[in-house]
Amino acid sequence: MQLGKLLRTAFLADYVVNAGFRRELRRVLNRGEAVNALKRAIYTSRVGPAQARRADEMLAVADALSLLANIVTA
Repeated sequence: MQLGKLLRTAFLADYVVNAGFRRELRRVLNRGEAVNALKRAIYTSRVGPAQARRADEMLAVADALSLLANIVTA
């Protein structure tokens, strides 16, 4: 628990002091948000109650969505 507090403090100190770190962190977060927006644009419908009830079915739907997003990105 103390290690976690130490790491969080080091991260926050680096964030406050280092402008380059803030820019890089913002760039990475924006890229992640762009991927999520792309996935929302691809997947506009709902999965029916007969589909994706089990964990393996939900995983298949999520994997298919990730595959489509990767194809569009490439």
